[in-house]
Amino acid sequence: MTLVADRGPDEPSSGLRPSGSEATEAPSWWRREGAAFVEIFALSGFAVAQPVLDLFGRTPSQFVFRNAEAADIVRFALLVAGAVPLALWLVEATVGLVSGIARRVVHLAIAAVLVWVFAVQAGRSLVSGWPLMALAVVGAVLGTVLVARAAAARLWLRFASVAPVAFVALFLFASDTAPLVAGDDVEVARTAVGSPAPVVMLVLDELPLTAIMRSDGTVDDELYPNLAELAAGSTFFRNTTAVSSSTGYAVSSIATGTMPRDGAAPLASDHPESLFTLLGDTYAMKVTESTTRLCPTDLCEVDAPPATVGSGSLLGDAVDVMRARLSLSGDAGDVTAGFVEAEADAEAEAEAEADVDAEADAAGSGEDVFADFHINQPSRFRQLLDGLEDDSATLHYLHILLPHVPYRYLPSGARYEPPAADSGRIEDDWAEEEWFPTLARQRLQLQVAYLDGLVGELLATLRERDLYDEALVVLTADHGISFHAGRPIRGIEGQPLTEPTLGELAWVPLLVKEPGQRDGRVSDANVLTVDVLPTIADVLDVDIPWEIDGTSALGAGRDDEAKPFHGADVHAFGVASLDPISIDPETGRESVADAAVDRFLDGGSGAGRFWRIGPHADLVGTDVGADADLRPVEATLRDPSRYDLADDPTRVPALVRLGVAADLVGEQLAVAVNGVVGAVAPAVPTDGGAEVVVMVDDALLRTGPNDVTVHRLAG
Repeated sequence: MTLVADRGPDEPSSGLRPSGSEATEAPSWWRREGAAFVEIFALSGFAVAQPVLDLFGRTPSQFVFRNAEAADIVRFALLVAGAVPLALWLVEATVGLVSGIARRVVHLAIAAVLVWVFAVQAGRSLVSGWPLMALAVVGAVLGTVLVARAAAARLWLRFASVAPVAFVALFLFASDTAPLVAGDDVEVARTAVGSPAPVVMLVLDELPLTAIMRSDGTVDDELYPNLAELAAGSTFFRNTTAVSSSTGYAVSSIATGTMPRDGAAPLASDHPESLFTLLGDTYAMKVTESTTRLCPTDLCEVDAPPATVGSGSLLGDAVDVMRARLSLSGDAGDVTAGFVEAEADAEAEAEAEADVDAEADAAGSGEDVFADFHINQPSRFRQLLDGLEDDSATLHYLHILLPHVPYRYLPSGARYEPPAADSGRIEDDWAEEEWFPTLARQRLQLQVAYLDGLVGELLATLRERDLYDEALVVLTADHGISFHAGRPIRGIEGQPLTEPTLGELAWVPLLVKEPGQRDGRVSDANVLTVDVLPTIADVLDVDIPWEIDGTSALGAGRDDEAKPFHGADVHAFGVASLDPISIDPETGRESVADAAVDRFLDGGSGAGRFWRIGPHADLVGTDVGADADLRPVEATLRDPSRYDLADDPTRVPALVRLGVAADLVGEQLAVAVNGVVGAVAPAVPTDGGAEVVVMVDDALLRTGPNDVTVHRLAG
């Protein structure tokens, strides 16, 4: 019996049927459907599964950021490889119930689309725009003709159907992501701890030293009383600089005591020697990480926080990847734009945590959260507080995405809705309009005040559980953030970094409270964040059995003033660590003093300083009816329905946007809430007009309707 390629009216294009006396017999259902699915499965493997799994396989940080566990990653791979062909086959099979001819047309159309998808991705490195489209269309036509007419092509597809299985296997067992699936085989150091003490370590994210320190070198106790209280009983290393603008590299360096190594993912498999493996033999681990998985799974088998996103959002990320890869621009950067990389999309994590907070509020006791921080603080901070126990051999470690963007918290504990994109933010740079970074800096300061309340909760809990005196408490940050018009914000897109950007980006807080320490000390020694681990080891009297780049900040210190800093460049496969630049220490410290919080919030005294910014800060808090220098102007309130407030103090429209006439661009305008000036800011240009965007004190808002008006300053 031989096989021929002619098809019956009800067969798909792939159907081969026997010749001779059996030639007129219809193929079995399994054979017909199997042949159709196999062809789609193979084509989808090359068009979709391979590029997606290859990209995500090289970027384990995305799964870390999404809090994806092994089961999530396996499901993701199976769905990427199987969901598309299965869905397409179901469409084809459904059409086949009506008409065999229509089914064949649909089958060939599916083949054409998948070949086109493959051709666009294959050709984007050669051409772009319409030539790329033409190339892909020609490829799709030729591929479809082969599938329709050539038995050899269909036979090849049947053999090639093993390729998607191989792609999944490579992704799960041989890619950079594989350790997240199989677990990390990391050896724990066998070390003796000479002076054991409970360790409470809080790694904050995107907190510049300038946000909490006055120009005289002290923590601003008027704005941030709890951070100042911690500093009053700790050693405040106010000349500490981060070593990278990338969270993954920066946090890894804090935990390992080593400088950033390009290409090293923030995983235990790439950093087997860390704080966690140093203490893991003798210490219990209560560790919550964000965007990293540096603690080996054998040591840190903790439940994922409620903010877990899992495979669902990963599939959304995969859709973004494919959308970018099918762009006809041909620019490799398109792939990066479509990939929700952990460094560039921490907003999604914070949004998820905010949703968790909302659920907690709804289920809470109904007490006023303005006075009760623990009801609506982020879930990860709750985990830290709940896990604190009177145990001398426990590491309590939390890396939390605060005060990282999006800025949404107020000092009172209330939240406001942040904009989809910060005004004046162009990728990783600020626009030239000065008001945009000024407004963002104000919002940061407000969010730090919320964070200060959480630190107060931490100190109270430590004292309540008799842990404060005996504990080693370490507070630091991975890096800062900069607020200068026309300059980089974080320096994660390869931009050259210069002063004054580096002053805010590199200098970070470092507070170390040793066991039994009562009096505060201030040190101006040159400290890098790679010195945090050896400082902890120094306090606990434990030898680090591997070579490190750091040195204890409590010892002799560094014998030079060198301050290397690695910029970063987000690309399709993660984040590259750029060659270090050398920061001039003297210039850097001067820029830190220039940007200190008391020079930014310089409007008088008290917590009202948060709202009194700009050249007319003295008007904030005045009654518009009693001030003849204020004249009302016509303005359109964005989303006015948000200002009719229910009796819920946890959600307030503190970020106010009003449209005004275009001829007011650049003019200082006063925004009043219920007759009281809440802010003064310049009108900024928009498409076809202008608007004023300000933050107002939520204390000005009241239950029910709120009256928001705009006023010109006379003269």
